[in-house]
Amino acid sequence: MSVAWSLDSNEWKELMLILNGTYQPMSADTFANKHIPWEAVFVPQKQIKILHTINNLTLTFDGNMTQKPHSIYTAHATTSL
Repeated sequence: MSVAWSLDSNEWKELMLILNGTYQPMSADTFANKHIPWEAVFVPQKQIKILHTINNLTLTFDGNMTQKPHSIYTAHATTSL
């Protein structure tokens, strides 16, 4: 099941209507092209803002490749707390 199918399906819209009759579900295109990219920028910015407030912070980074190839990076933060 793809995101586009599930968000635009009648079943999803019916469920949202049952859960909250005033909510108007967004289209899958809006979700994929607006909200996901916004979150992809917002979350790292929020994490960095929080990390700036911590003393004695150790950061390590690790990277790898998938078979596609796509890069995957992970960051690990350790504090003295």
